[in-house]
Amino acid sequence: MQAVHFSIVLFYYAIFSVITLWIILLGESFYNDEPLRVLTMSLTQVGVLTFTSCFNTSGLLFHTIALQNEKSSFIMLISYTSIIYAFLGDIFIFHSNFSVQELLGVSLIAVVILTIVGQTIMGLRKVDK
Repeated sequence: MQAVHFSIVLFYYAIFSVITLWIILLGESFYNDEPLRVLTMSLTQVGVLTFTSCFNTSGLLFHTIALQNEKSSFIMLISYTSIIYAFLGDIFIFHSNFSVQELLGVSLIAVVILTIVGQTIMGLRKVDK
């Protein structure tokens, strides 16, 4: 992936996303016998959609560049922290109750991530000395 320029990844991601979105929107429109959802959106909804799309594209750009310039295994490990953020969102936003297995799973993921990140940081400090 290091030989591929990041703009190529962004280009094909955008093409795939637009085609998939329009297929789903057209299918939904025909199935529900309603106008396209995009045509009935308010200005606020379009603004939120645009704002979200900008963050999504920025995230893909940064992720692609990071994977090209660093060890991809470490970066992919850090991406597992999204599970922890989702868990915290479920607690504080949706007020969900969790089973013991779910709590153990999130705890296990957090411990593994923190252990590997700690070992990596300690390894980098030893190299710097």
